[in-house]
Amino acid sequence: MVNSDIVRYFREGIERGFSVQVLKKNLKDNGFREDEINDAINSLPASHKNKAESLEKIDNHIEQHRNQGRFMQNDEMHEEERFRHPNMQVKMPVERKENTDGQKPGIFKKIGKAFSHPGELFSATQSDGIGPALKYWFVISLLPLIASLIGAIVLSAYVSSYFTQFGLAFLAGASVFLITAALTGIIFAFLYIIIPILMLITAGFLHLFVKLFKGTGSYANTFSAGIYAATPSIILGFIPGVNFITWIWTFVLMILGLSIMHKMSKVRAFFAIIFAWIVLGGLISLIVYLGLLFY
Repeated sequence: MVNSDIVRYFREGIERGFSVQVLKKNLKDNGFREDEINDAINSLPASHKNKAESLEKIDNHIEQHRNQGRFMQNDEMHEEERFRHPNMQVKMPVERKENTDGQKPGIFKKIGKAFSHPGELFSATQSDGIGPALKYWFVISLLPLIASLIGAIVLSAYVSSYFTQFGLAFLAGASVFLITAALTGIIFAFLYIIIPILMLITAGFLHLFVKLFKGTGSYANTFSAGIYAATPSIILGFIPGVNFITWIWTFVLMILGLSIMHKMSKVRAFFAIIFAWIVLGGLISLIVYLGLLFY
């Protein structure tokens, strides 16, 4: 998806006399990726592309005069150079401005962005450490925890009615409490202890492959990308018939998150994930095989 803020940045910059190369360099210096910059350039209107080509020719002409040690005598060229290299800045795209201002979206805003504008979410949370990502995980995990609690109550009520039919009413009340407590406790341990530990471990393993594919971010970036990418799976994954879609959705978000947080192409992010899964799956299979072999 083309970033409309970057397109606006190029349009305003070209209208004010800056060449595409100058604007592009400024964006790259401020952390924007090559692919999203090129997508924005390709989506510019024809009128802006034509003007950009003219500005590029002027830039090359000025540079040629400088390299040859010749001074420009033409007043128009002096004026053109003065206009196109002033001490003024074109407003940076909003997405980057939010990051440089240090403004962090709240948890519920993060949830909304995960579904509506995931690119903005990953850009705004690049400096998040492991702590904020875990806090986000604990909050969104409340939804499946509550859903499991409701399911446990329904199941225990069914078992209770079964005991009552056979004249075991004294077991009915106990069964409601025991089943509800047991199932809720298991889900709680799974969501708040087991999964976070596994994600910390797998993020470290994935980070090795991200680095192999020229990722520039930190381990915390890899871990955060995984946490935020899992938003659809956690919030909607417990709904029957929807979970498979949310897994695919999470995979796509993971690619996007790694590409933004590690400033790498989506293709590299894709292969980093695939190779990490293949190697990790192979190691687990080997461990299971050896365990069965020597059991």
